[in-house]
Amino acid sequence: MEINVALFRIKRFFIYWLTKMDEHSLQPPFVFSLYCTVLKPASKMDDTHPALCLWVELTKDTNLVDSTAGAGTSLGASQTIGQIAKYGTTPMRYSWMIKRMLEHIEAKSVLELGTSLGLNVSVLAEAQTVQSVVTVERNVMLAQKAQTHFSLLGVDTKVRLLEQDIDDVLPNMLDCGESFDLIYLDANHTYEATMRYWGMLRGLVNPQLGVVIFDDINWSSGMRRAWEEISGAFGQGIVIENFQMGILVFKRELSKKSYVLDF
Repeated sequence: MEINVALFRIKRFFIYWLTKMDEHSLQPPFVFSLYCTVLKPASKMDDTHPALCLWVELTKDTNLVDSTAGAGTSLGASQTIGQIAKYGTTPMRYSWMIKRMLEHIEAKSVLELGTSLGLNVSVLAEAQTVQSVVTVERNVMLAQKAQTHFSLLGVDTKVRLLEQDIDDVLPNMLDCGESFDLIYLDANHTYEATMRYWGMLRGLVNPQLGVVIFDDINWSSGMRRAWEEISGAFGQGIVIENFQMGILVFKRELSKKSYVLDF
């Protein structure tokens, strides 16, 4: 990792630490309930949960995967499955948090951009309210691995994997009038790609009560810039962030406000 990137992340964490709030500072009932139900719970995934057990096994896998498109991991052009599992997948505590979010808003449909090994989306597919999940992965080897993992974890009937480029998938979804209750973006973490994706994603999220989650908002200055531009211009609900993620909650009757919340 370059020293300037490391210093940037340290600076951003310090800012987060100084500005974060908990339930004692939250007055709006919707935000208070969301925080206490989704963000605050300290419950961790059971150590015997199949997805977590699979992750442990994958961290030992030394098979190589060819380079994937976009920024977003600390890895080089070629990495092992084990490296991707350790450094290039959503931490399980965040997968668990997103699952709670799905159940809290009673989401039925989910879109994930950036399947990787398929562990995160497998956890999301377990949410009680979710009926269908679409996940997009461009890398052939990762897509094949993920599909195998869906079968192992028993979510293959609920998850549809599109082995395509995100820039090709999103316009087609818009043309078909598709809509999702929650969209999770963990793909190309450059400024340009994030802004380009957002230009299309806002037409795919349920405007009545929908959520868009951006992962790694403090990954780089470019990613941070994208998040600040997107969240600053957002006027259809509330903005929530912690150090790892930025969350847009679409709910028109809510007054626009931004929250930095402890998690």
